[in-house]
Amino acid sequence: MHRIASLLLTLTLLAAPGAAMAHGCPNHIAQIDQLLESRDLPEDTRSEIRTLRDEGESAHNAGHHDRAMEKLDKALRKLAEASVGESIY
Repeated sequence: MHRIASLLLTLTLLAAPGAAMAHGCPNHIAQIDQLLESRDLPEDTRSEIRTLRDEGESAHNAGHHDRAMEKLDKALRKLAEASVGESIY
């Protein structure tokens, strides 16, 4: 019984970071959407950020949360670069 409990605890701890990251994806997506609506950006920049956001959402939906966060973080960095002088956080 002790071995089963230890195994379940180990599996839970291993799964926790992935679950936490999975929940971070929708927050990043919502933040990007809100910023895209509120910023006056050149169309090519807006399109590039939208593509990264969409790729991140697709990766999230497919269960590839590391890839999703890479794309979403890159979109947020591009927003920050394009919004010099404005806070994105």
